[in-house]
Amino acid sequence: MPSPNAITIAAALIKEFEGYRPRAYPDPASPLAKATRKTTWGYEDAREVLATLPKDVQALSGSPWTVGYGTTIGVWLGTAVTREEADKLLREHIEKDAKNVAKHVAVPLNDHEWAAILSFAYNIGSIAFATSTLAKKLNRGDKAGAAAEFGRWVHAQGKKMPGLVKRRERERDVFLGKITYSRADAPDGHFWVVVKP
Repeated sequence: MPSPNAITIAAALIKEFEGYRPRAYPDPASPLAKATRKTTWGYEDAREVLATLPKDVQALSGSPWTVGYGTTIGVWLGTAVTREEADKLLREHIEKDAKNVAKHVAVPLNDHEWAAILSFAYNIGSIAFATSTLAKKLNRGDKAGAAAEFGRWVHAQGKKMPGLVKRRERERDVFLGKITYSRADAPDGHFWVVVKP
């Protein structure tokens, strides 16, 4: 089972790529998001944004609605969260995922390996992680092979996504110990910074 430190590192990694949005926004791969590429979502009430769009676009699905740092559980069109609430939701989501993911990891992992796996599972889902070649290689003890698998998960709806390429590179590097996160270097001790060991 991942340690509290691994969960904290995973949260820092996830925040880096998800970013914070206080208001609900449509999933980037949803029909609504695709039809409104030039619309800024996540900073105003989505109901108000929808009201400005043509009726045919308003009827498109935005599911799963997302808020905070990529949280989709319990989120609906009008959901709004403070940064503190978003932090709490993120940690709860990671802790829930950690229990599910741990059931599918049969080898010992250090905190950074766990953090990378938890970030990965947060993004693709714990079920997808459990059935992935990455998990299979990891459980055979092939950590180098598992690390190489991060780079295969960079597509959404058949399209290679630059943001996913960067995220998977970071997850791989954290997994391999090439990059770590540390509170010690942050001036206020609150924000995590990336440090090369």
